[in-house]
Amino acid sequence: MQMMDTSGLAALCCSVILLTQAGTFARAAERSLVVEGEATAAIVVDTPDAEGAHRAADELIYHVRRASRVELATIERDDIDALPEDHTVVVIGGGELAESLGVPVSDLREEEFIVRTVGRHVVFAGSDTAGNAGDDVSPATLWAVGYFLDRHMGVRWLWPGDLGTFVPEAETITVPDLQVR
Repeated sequence: MQMMDTSGLAALCCSVILLTQAGTFARAAERSLVVEGEATAAIVVDTPDAEGAHRAADELIYHVRRASRVELATIERDDIDALPEDHTVVVIGGGELAESLGVPVSDLREEEFIVRTVGRHVVFAGSDTAGNAGDDVSPATLWAVGYFLDRHMGVRWLWPGDLGTFVPEAETITVPDLQVR
């Protein structure tokens, strides 16, 4: 009986296993907002007095609801520990929580924003400034959320209002590793 050279087969099997594991690790790095129609995230507005952060949180909640029919909850910072470990904490605003996660919000220039993932946290923050007459703020934090909605959820604003906003339907919404400034 002739012996078969199995080294090629062994190499192929090892490659398949490594690629499968790499895919698992890549998926593990994503944070989920919604999985199969269930909320897997909660929002913490890190700067309670900042109008821009509240407006940005409202925009994220609105667009996630339009995409998935799921309402993300807004919680207080003290309630983070009560969330299940596999839930994502969405931090909106550049307060103490964002800074404690190592997000350099205080280094942002006027109207600059940052979107960063840290562990199970997703931080959307900006250097919001007082606007011109008639405007309450220059909403850099809102732009951070808008960046995510546009680039990662596929939201398109064609003209003002619901009719002019395209929001793709999604049963699952995830956030990949992000380091945007």
